Amino acid sequence: MLTDTQIEEVERLSATAPDGLYGALPLVWRHEGATSYVDIDSTLWQRDLDPEGRLLALACGARIEAAVLSLSQHNIAVRVANMLSLRLLEAEGRAPVAILLLSTGETAKPAHRMIARRTDWHAPFLEGPVDLFGWSPDRARLVTDAPGRELIADLTSSAQGLDETWDGDAAAAQVRSAAVVALHTSPVEMKHLDSGRMLYRLWLDAAGLRLAGRQIDALAADPEVSEALSRRYAIGPDRRLDGVVCFGRTTRPEDDDRQI
Repeated sequence: MLTDTQIEEVERLSATAPDGLYGALPLVWRHEGATSYVDIDSTLWQRDLDPEGRLLALACGARIEAAVLSLSQHNIAVRVANMLSLRLLEAEGRAPVAILLLSTGETAKPAHRMIARRTDWHAPFLEGPVDLFGWSPDRARLVTDAPGRELIADLTSSAQGLDETWDGDAAAAQVRSAAVVALHTSPVEMKHLDSGRMLYRLWLDAAGLRLAGRQIDALAADPEVSEALSRRYAIGPDRRLDGVVCFGRTTRPEDDDRQI
């Protein structure tokens, strides 16, 4: 069903998901007619740092959503069957992530255009006011006030890093400079792969506002930090905190490309 060009595009765009513990995570694709199979090398699961596979599932979900958006541009609808499980991850070799069931008749999704604009940023953002144009995602708490960002920065500086490259003080400085810190939440019953798809959409919303970002996995992965943020921002027991992303400007508005 997919042409070679469409396959190349799907696999290329699915590899552009946000940085994080699994920033360079490769998926293994197999396309057969109207079905695409997505697997992962189970040895890439960092069990010591991510014992429940939660961050892995979120990362896989982001890549799946990029593929779904890519296919929509070719009027191809996708139904995603989640196949990821701890039991299969614990086995040697490849573990199934998802099965994509394809059909025709989809309407192109505008969010696809934001994939190329989405930017990971690991340095302080530019100072100055940022207009969010009323952005109010229903799956996230947006923290824009200075005291709130300071609280999250303090938690960031004391959070336990997930790898040897973690610098809590540098990450905290970036949080303080951010225009907004987004706390991505999901219903507790939602599969983490599906939540990862929604988290990726949050990134694309921010890209549409010309904001770059940094996903701070160490915050959502730390139970004490996650609980503290949930209390502070009234994230009830029916929802869970799945991701923390700080967003800000890396270019001045006058330097943006103009469309006429």
